[in-house]
Amino acid sequence: MDGVMSSSISDAHAVDKGEVELSLCTFCGAICNEGYDPNKVSFQEYDFSNDHSPLFAKYQEELIKELVERHDIRNKVVLEIGSGEGVFLKAICKVGQNRGIGIDPGFDVKDEKKLDCSFIKDFYSPESVNLKPDIVFCRHVLNVISDQKGLLQTLRNNLDDCPETVVYIEVPDAMHTFRNQVFWNVSYEHRFWFIAASLRFLLESCGFEVMDVRNRWHDEFLSIEARPTGKVKGTEGIKDSERRDLLDTCFSFQDAFRVLKDSYDEKINVLRRDSKKVVAWGAGARAVTFFNLCKLNGLIPAVVDINTLRQGKYLPGSAQPIIAPGDIPTYDPDVVVITNPTYADEIMDSVKKMGFNPDFWVL
Repeated sequence: MDGVMSSSISDAHAVDKGEVELSLCTFCGAICNEGYDPNKVSFQEYDFSNDHSPLFAKYQEELIKELVERHDIRNKVVLEIGSGEGVFLKAICKVGQNRGIGIDPGFDVKDEKKLDCSFIKDFYSPESVNLKPDIVFCRHVLNVISDQKGLLQTLRNNLDDCPETVVYIEVPDAMHTFRNQVFWNVSYEHRFWFIAASLRFLLESCGFEVMDVRNRWHDEFLSIEARPTGKVKGTEGIKDSERRDLLDTCFSFQDAFRVLKDSYDEKINVLRRDSKKVVAWGAGARAVTFFNLCKLNGLIPAVVDINTLRQGKYLPGSAQPIIAPGDIPTYDPDVVVITNPTYADEIMDSVKKMGFNPDFWVL
């Protein structure tokens, strides 16, 4: 599981593994991992955050400013489902002088009294009905849970007395991943993938009125904004043109994966033949998929990550130690594998500032 780093080599080798078997619903447009087993996925201790990246922090800052201005989120009650460490919630409370409530089963977060934030270590449930938020955030949660419709229906029922409450949901955009053939994005705990049409279908079928759908973060994410309504839509499915486009995209992805996997195996063999010293940078979902899929046989002994919560731990499955940027001189790499191209410029700049000039392999 890419959100949970292992505390030891033995733990890393012992993690549960499963198959990724993608299926497409041609009616609603959702893509599902049929190999997903909820018993193999735990949210009691995990970390999906990108908050340690200056690039992502800037995106989040701009997103908060935009939403505060557009929805006048000032002196309001802000609820975040899946709040993690509370970085986003604390920031939006600070900007708009709001009162924040974070719900997440995986983190113990101290209350931020000066920002009027409180955190509940639990799952969102019908018992949350008394929270009465003015706006709800649920970011990168629907794609990693087994029953996303159940969560949305619970949320809708809890908002019966809050018809003006805005719900903001953010998920990875399936079209970005599959059209651009970003194979390393497809990790086991991504239970569902959504395109704009399927995300709209889901919200409308759960009793929400969709107000806005748009791409964000270099088109990698989809956001949707909605309000509770008494009308239930989502009975007609996606348009024929959207269905054909999605089918073509998925079949192309399947064919291209085999070709790319062969080319990566060849590149790995060349690096090993030439006795290159290699490290990777980025211990997120793409790294977990890459390291567990490719036969590296010790070629890449460590993974750099700027997230201090990951440092000192091990990549699940493949068991590479996760090191801090300051540990790079120990490895003196000839090649740095960048596992997430979104941060390529940021990473290259960091490496060069350390005085190294390696070759870069961007996945």
